[in-house]
Amino acid sequence: MIKSKAELKHFISEDRKVNVGSGRYFWIKKLLKSEPAVVTSYLYHLRKYEFYSNNVGIFYKIKSLYHSVRMRRLGTTYNIHIRPNCCGYGLRITHIAGGVIIYAHKVGNYCVFNSGVIIGNNKSRDDTPSIGSNCVINPGVKIFGDIELGDNCEVGANAVVTKSFPSNSVIVGIPAKLIRSKA
Repeated sequence: MIKSKAELKHFISEDRKVNVGSGRYFWIKKLLKSEPAVVTSYLYHLRKYEFYSNNVGIFYKIKSLYHSVRMRRLGTTYNIHIRPNCCGYGLRITHIAGGVIIYAHKVGNYCVFNSGVIIGNNKSRDDTPSIGSNCVINPGVKIFGDIELGDNCEVGANAVVTKSFPSNSVIVGIPAKLIRSKA
């Protein structure tokens, strides 16, 4: 949860670094509506929404409403839907054409999500997965249920993950199986 302006600035700068990099070409990419710039704009409004909704006061509520509307409009246009207050900093989303839906309990820092990824609940509303830091979720992956993926996991394309896996795992298949551990 983002509570302070310093945390907000850190989250926004890390998201921007991993998606478009730092430098003067960001504004050119934004004017051309490139995928990384669109994702960065979405994440910017998501982080602002998280910050303003986590603080108390009428000013915060008005700003929260504004960023909620901007985030939802971008999300609807580009098919990105991320549950607020669940993702760590350095979130990278690539190839948004297939859509990304992240409804997780917790997602760690510096995770990468490709197109067509769906992460959500299985039976009840609180039945959501937790994903560790530095994980790579490849295209078409579905992750459901009250499960936990450890840090540094890589999930292969089109895998369906319905059970927990330890850190440093490479996971593939339907249903997902551990094929090896990273050293």
